[in-house]
Amino acid sequence: MTMKFLLSALRYLMMVALLTGCAKSANSLSQVVLPEPKMEEEMVVGELITTGKNEMVIWKMDGEDVKLKITNKSIYWDNNAWMADLPISTGDTITAYGAWDASQTNFLVDRYYSNLLNLNGIVEYVSGESESFQLVGEFKEYFIFPLLYRSEIIYERNENEPDNYYDLLPSPGDYVEVIGREIKGSDVLAVKITHKNKPYISPVNEK
Repeated sequence: MTMKFLLSALRYLMMVALLTGCAKSANSLSQVVLPEPKMEEEMVVGELITTGKNEMVIWKMDGEDVKLKITNKSIYWDNNAWMADLPISTGDTITAYGAWDASQTNFLVDRYYSNLLNLNGIVEYVSGESESFQLVGEFKEYFIFPLLYRSEIIYERNENEPDNYYDLLPSPGDYVEVIGREIKGSDVLAVKITHKNKPYISPVNEK
């Protein structure tokens, strides 16, 4: 186990303590893909600059500032209550879905996420000690941390009737989709992990 992985695992264990107290592979990762907006719904993404009462200001990559209007009907992280234990901080990437107001100056938020990642890739390494696994991409590697009884793990053995587990880690070679929140560096807290198919078995190993 590399020193880098040990440090990453240590950071994660500290994060789990906080949450508990509150309640090169040839198969590279695909690019980060954000969820598609629903019909008649728009999306804005940007870096959080300031927060105020019922609003946020984000800076988009095109240099434009956008004021997000948050109400008690705005849904954060699809109502995953445990995710709300991690505060939103200046510099986080905010992904918001909703619509513009009549003046086209304020964005009315229906649902929003912080540091949202949607990754697809091959599991490179699994650590039973930190209960995490590694996905390696061409430019970046991620350490994925499922949380027991919180992260949803789905095995698509039957497309119409998937099996749901909450206490099993993927195995090296599994192809998975991970939806989660990047918390620091390359560490990702998984909200949902989906096994897209069975692990690949090399023909030379087949009997």
